[in-house]
Amino acid sequence: MKIAAYCRLSVAQDVSVSIEGQKAILARYAEAHGYETTFYIDDGFSGSKSVERPAYNRMIAAIQRGEHELIAVKSIDRLGRRLGAFIELADIAQIVAVEGGIDTGTATGRM
Repeated sequence: MKIAAYCRLSVAQDVSVSIEGQKAILARYAEAHGYETTFYIDDGFSGSKSVERPAYNRMIAAIQRGEHELIAVKSIDRLGRRLGAFIELADIAQIVAVEGGIDTGTATGRM
């Protein structure tokens, strides 16, 4: 399966959520599950404004074209700060937050 791995860093430069740190976590996850990964990276973009995040928008377009069935993120807040946006994403793709135990593809993760 080919998955979308989304990384976002807003203005704060915190090592624990750096782009490279997020990529490493997501690469390990993909390798452990045998997934082929396409990274979508928004560096310096707010999570509350999905319209202004170019990589996020490219990822959504790729999902709508059927290129990915799953979105992997380090933690759910990397996708964004709005619950409505998360719900919209969960309608079109499985979402896995590697650190946080969220997987919308499981019985306990479905809404």
